[in-house]
Amino acid sequence: MDFGDQVADFCRTAEREAEKDFRRRLEKTFTAVINSTPVGKPELYKVKPPKGYKPGKLRGDWTLDVNSVPMTNRQRVDPSGSQAKTELSNRLKNIKLTDTVFFANNRPYAGKIEYVQGGSIQQGPEAMIRKNLPLFLK
Repeated sequence: MDFGDQVADFCRTAEREAEKDFRRRLEKTFTAVINSTPVGKPELYKVKPPKGYKPGKLRGDWTLDVNSVPMTNRQRVDPSGSQAKTELSNRLKNIKLTDTVFFANNRPYAGKIEYVQGGSIQQGPEAMIRKNLPLFLK
């Protein structure tokens, strides 16, 4: 193997390792976001929830897309977050360093839960995203 081949091999190995680290950091951060997403506790609500309300839609709506913004509103009831985390793990398997990764929750009230404290929301006062973003750097 000549020097050029050795350099090329080193570059391929470095890229593979960097992509593994990138995926690991994304999974750690996004899993923490899912786990930090509050699941409704109707007994704490100041306003009575609508008939047929099922806690866990906010946690279940997290989705990841590559190179395009996710527009899907999943309607998935997932109080444990296991379905969202499994989907996340599966989607991250082929992420490359050159990809743009979007992680979104399209429930119409997700922004309120992230930013509003008080009102009818007494859960998750520390937010979901903002408190977990620093994990990406660790």
